[in-house]
Amino acid sequence: MATEAARLARCPGCRNVLEIPGAYHGTRVLCGICEAKFEIPPSNITGSEVLDWIGEPDKDETRADTPAVEVPEELMGDGEAGSAESEEDLATHEEGFRLIRISSRGALFEFPAEKLFDKQFRGAIPRRCLRCGTKAHIQPRIIIFGHEMMDSSAIELEYITARAEHSDHDARSLPIDQMLERLPKVQRISPPGDLPMPYWICDMCSPTNMVFARGDFADDEQGGTCRLQIRRLWRAEEFLVNAGGENTGAHEQLLEALEKNPERPWDTLAGVVQQRLQQWYRPHRGETFVTYVPDATRARTEDGMSGIVVSSRRLICHSSMRHRESDKGEPLELEFGLRGREGTLRVKSPNWEIKKIAVDKVGLERLRRGLAKEGFTTTWH
Repeated sequence: MATEAARLARCPGCRNVLEIPGAYHGTRVLCGICEAKFEIPPSNITGSEVLDWIGEPDKDETRADTPAVEVPEELMGDGEAGSAESEEDLATHEEGFRLIRISSRGALFEFPAEKLFDKQFRGAIPRRCLRCGTKAHIQPRIIIFGHEMMDSSAIELEYITARAEHSDHDARSLPIDQMLERLPKVQRISPPGDLPMPYWICDMCSPTNMVFARGDFADDEQGGTCRLQIRRLWRAEEFLVNAGGENTGAHEQLLEALEKNPERPWDTLAGVVQQRLQQWYRPHRGETFVTYVPDATRARTEDGMSGIVVSSRRLICHSSMRHRESDKGEPLELEFGLRGREGTLRVKSPNWEIKKIAVDKVGLERLRRGLAKEGFTTTWH
């Protein structure tokens, strides 16, 4: 039976047009960019209908991408962001600051609204992309403490009149107080919920479903509570430490969850890069992704279209003109040459040879570490 051709579908979450392999037609999938779930119609639907068609939810939730972190059942709640089951005090020096729950939706915190007056607290979310973890090319987004628990990115335009743009250096290096002064206040939210509290997203990732928040603010600005849910547990742990919760019971819970579900190399890739890699890299049964080295001749915004993937079983070299693979047991000869900032790599296996692949120093280091970690038989010249 012939394999069904890939089709285009528009994600209802981030509105990106995705290429969906034929095997997933007629099923529910999860967007590799924003993680929104939606249904792909059967192959007998026309291409124009596929592009704008969004199905109704059902119980079939086949994933077209690598699964997100799975939280141990004993640490999971019922999945409802606003639930207060299994509450645990943080036992920090600030009374009332608690970790409510760890679940597949992330870590849910609760704290007194008055903590938003504290600039150090408002700057406690780590300055790295909340989705992929990179510290480069990041821009601040503002948490919206509305009356209901909602995705801040989905309602940001309703409450922020202008979004400040920062240079890459400023975004990473400005002191907290200077950074907060450059950010716009939140409109139509009672104080102190109008004070900006930033989270960070790189230019290759979507902010969708990364931060949920809710605020209940008193008229005298002294009472009320806020809830904040951070999707990535690794970033939630950094926030907790920055907010003064290190070595508390809540911190131990987060570390336990992270130990059982460590951040994988695949998780450190931007969503759009994951989506592109999936067009030419499909893990075999029992195979895990180790690292990706981008093609240095392409712009950074084109990462994922070509380059080198190292898995636990294979080395894969891909470009628009060629696709070569070598099993882990096959000996490899690699030769790297650097001229100024440009580097070229020659790769030779028993069955094929690529005389020139453009890689930079960072990519070379990733490749060396990945091959050594997985025990590939390599000879470097």
